[in-house]
Amino acid sequence: MLLRTLCLLAAVSALLGCGTSAEIMRIRSLAGPAVDPADSSAISGRFEGIDRLAQSGLTGDVALLFVHGIGFTQLGVDAAGRPHQVGIDLAQAIASAYGHRDGGVKPLWQCPHTSDRDVTPHLAIRPGRVESLSADDPKRTIGSGEIGCIDRITVPRPGGGHVYVYRLFWDKTLWDAFEWPFVGYDDNWYNDPEERRDSPPLRAADNSRLKRMVVTYGLTDAAAYMGRLGRLMREAVEAASCAVIAEHTGAATRFAELDAAVGDGGTARSDQHVTAAQACTGSGAGDRSIAFGLVTHSLGSRVAFDVFTQDMTPALNSMLQRTANTTVEIYMLANQIPLIGVGRVAPETERATVVRNRALRIVAVSEINDLLTYELVPYFEHLYAYRCHSVFPAVGCNGDGEVEALRRKKLLASEDKIRNDLVEELGFDVVDVRVRFAPNFKGVFTPDFKDPEAAHADHMRHRAVVDALLCGVENGRTRPTPPCRPK
Repeated sequence: MLLRTLCLLAAVSALLGCGTSAEIMRIRSLAGPAVDPADSSAISGRFEGIDRLAQSGLTGDVALLFVHGIGFTQLGVDAAGRPHQVGIDLAQAIASAYGHRDGGVKPLWQCPHTSDRDVTPHLAIRPGRVESLSADDPKRTIGSGEIGCIDRITVPRPGGGHVYVYRLFWDKTLWDAFEWPFVGYDDNWYNDPEERRDSPPLRAADNSRLKRMVVTYGLTDAAAYMGRLGRLMREAVEAASCAVIAEHTGAATRFAELDAAVGDGGTARSDQHVTAAQACTGSGAGDRSIAFGLVTHSLGSRVAFDVFTQDMTPALNSMLQRTANTTVEIYMLANQIPLIGVGRVAPETERATVVRNRALRIVAVSEINDLLTYELVPYFEHLYAYRCHSVFPAVGCNGDGEVEALRRKKLLASEDKIRNDLVEELGFDVVDVRVRFAPNFKGVFTPDFKDPEAAHADHMRHRAVVDALLCGVENGRTRPTPPCRPK
C-alpha cells in the first residue's frame, strides 16, 4: 500500500507494461545441504506448505494468522478497481486454488474499522497494562486500551477440513492512540471542517496524497515499531496467536461466540476482548487437533519474527504445544527483517536464548525487484561470516576479520555441518523463495524499471507463488500441486 501510492502519483500519465507470469527463480535454505550461493542454479531447502500443515492435524484444519504491514488497511480499491483490504487476497487465492469458483470469501464478522457497518461483532485485543506516555508536550499524555482487532475468513479444503485465515489489524488502534497526536494535525484526509489548518490545503494535490500515504500512514508505523510502541505491537501478535490456538484446541470459545452473535443480529457478545495473558492461559499438550502458521507482510514480518524469536514468552511457547504441527512456519511476503533490525539493536545481555516447544521455519518470499524487501539466507550468512569483523569479535575468532570472513564464507558454501550448526545456534531455519512477477513500469524512469508497488504487494495474485505456499517445497523445488489442490 505504501508503494502503490508512490508509483501511481509519480506516474500520473504513465502506462504499466503487460502483466507477467510469476517465475520462481531460486529456492535456497540456510540449513544444509551446502550450495554455492553464487550459482543461481544451485537449489536447496524444504518447507511443508499450508495444505500439508493442515494434513498434520486431526481434522484437516489449519489456522493462519495474517499480520499486515505499514499503510492504510481500511476498505478501498486499487487503481484497477480491485479490493485491496489486507488479507483478502490471501484468502481469495487459497479459495481459488482449492477450486471455489466464486472466490467470494469474506469474514462472517469483522473489525469495525474494516466494515461498512458501524457495529459488528469482533475480538479486540487489550494491553496487559495501559501506560500513560508523554508526548513532546509533557502535559499531553497518550495511551490506549486497545492494541488490535481480529476477524476470521473460512475457506473449506477439498476432501474435508478448513483453512482459517485470521486477520490481525493493529494499524487503526496505533494511529488513533499514538500516531495521530504527533502527525494527525498535518493530515488533510479526514480533516475536521471546523478546524483551520494551514499547510495541508496549500500543498499540490499529488504531493499531499503522497505525503499522506507514504509518510503519515506509512513510515510513521515503522518509526513507531522501532521505539517503545513496538512492545504493544508484539503483544498484539502474541495475544492473537494464543487466541487462535486456544479457540481450536478447546481452551476458549471466543470466536464461536462471535459466530453466534452474527446469527442473532450481531448484538450478543459483540464487544469481546482479550489480553495476551488471558489468551495464553493454559498449558500442556491440548488435543493437537489443528495446525498453526503465520502469513505476514512487510513490517508485519518483523513483528512476527521478534515475537517468535528473541521475544518469545513462556506463555506463548506453552500454547504452541497444543498445535498439531511440530514446526511452526511463518510465510513472510516482502519482509523487512534487516531494515527494521537496525532499529532493534539491543545490549547483548537482552538477547535471550529461547528453547521452543516447536521448531521454527521462516519462508521468505521476495520479489527480486521489490525495493523494500530482503532475502534472508544471505542476510544470516553475512552476519555469520562477519562475526569476527567487530570491535567485539565472537569467541573463537583469530586474526584479521576480513580473512576470517572469507574463510567462513567458503565453509558455508561447502560444509553441511557448518550450516546446520548455524541453524541450531539461531534457533530457526530460513528458506528463501526468490520470485519475479512485477511488470515493466513504462514511461517514467527507464524502460527496464519494474513496477515496485506490484513487486511489494501482488504476491497472492500469482498462481506460482500461491502453489509454493500451499503445496510446499522439497529439495529446492515446488511440490506437485495435486493432491494439495485439485487439478
